[in-house]
Amino acid sequence: MLWDELAQDWGRYAAPICPDSADLAHFRAGISGADDHVLLLGVTPLLAGLGRKLTSVDTCRSMIDLVWPGDNETRRAVQGNWLFDLAHAAGFTAAITDGGLSVLRWPDQYVMLFASLRAAGAPQCRLIARCHFSANVQPTPDLAVLRAELRSGLRPDPDLVRFRVAHALVAASGEPNIAVRETVRVAAELLHDQPEARASLLARPHAHCDESYSFPNPVQLIELIEDCGFWVDHAGLRSHDPFVHCTVQ
Repeated sequence: MLWDELAQDWGRYAAPICPDSADLAHFRAGISGADDHVLLLGVTPLLAGLGRKLTSVDTCRSMIDLVWPGDNETRRAVQGNWLFDLAHAAGFTAAITDGGLSVLRWPDQYVMLFASLRAAGAPQCRLIARCHFSANVQPTPDLAVLRAELRSGLRPDPDLVRFRVAHALVAASGEPNIAVRETVRVAAELLHDQPEARASLLARPHAHCDESYSFPNPVQLIELIEDCGFWVDHAGLRSHDPFVHCTVQ
């Protein structure tokens, strides 16, 4: 399983794949006034200290065992499926996730998640999600630009190359879903002249993964969220903010 393998060396990942201190501050501000019981979708360690009480839900036991910083009096992690198993966090006042939407299949699993959140959350509960919108990815997710950078002698991080490739393919096709293996294939082609980085990329668990990621654009995501009965704060998205703030109506 991809996530079992990723849990083994989670520490190698950095921003923008993982959140940074500025993202943490944004999450903290977003749940202000609604932090009595926070639901964390995933086990992102940097977010584990948020809320007066926090329940983390993740489907992967290895992620909980190896990545979660541990339970204490105010936080705990449980194994469960976000799409239909949020009973452990029933009545949550705010839900947060860092990149968690991207592991879902568009659009059906998004619809299932928002239905699950509505069913388990308190009235007018909030959702704050950091999303990977292709238009916000820096440097620009353009294959021609990336190819030129690599040819100029850039020493790449293979994971960031794959990340930029994924967004470039989505931006070019307009199709939110992208097969993980396809991102690896294209990234490996771009790294042809950098054998060490290419070998590192092909040794990663993504190279033999049958899963897909999804990166809907802001317009697509807002329309779906509103159709699911949430009110969306559009202001941040207009300013190219990677965070989506929404509230159950």
